[in-house]
Amino acid sequence: MERCKITKVMDGDYTGREMEVIGLLDQVVGEIKAAQEEHDSGTVQKVFKKFDKDGSDTIDKDELAQVVSQIIEKPLSQDELDDAFTSLDANGDGVIDYQEFRQWYFSGMKPFSK
Repeated sequence: MERCKITKVMDGDYTGREMEVIGLLDQVVGEIKAAQEEHDSGTVQKVFKKFDKDGSDTIDKDELAQVVSQIIEKPLSQDELDDAFTSLDANGDGVIDYQEFRQWYFSGMKPFSK
């Protein structure tokens, strides 16, 4: 809706120019999102490295437990830790890699779920 208002102001006759303006707006929005994601990716990498205590480029269950225990007052039970780890380890290979962590981070860091 907002895009229609913008294009109407810029080009009241809704000719081919409207499509050009919409294309330009979409391109600008895409560039802004890409820049934001690039900035956010740097942040994600920093957070990931805090979890990756041994520098292996993966997070194992012990590393997850260690960092989570520093963040929350009450440590996770073994079942809660298992559920959290299973939720983050999307491919089931026994470790959380950067892409899995990044996916969780950009999902709004949704609570762990089974």
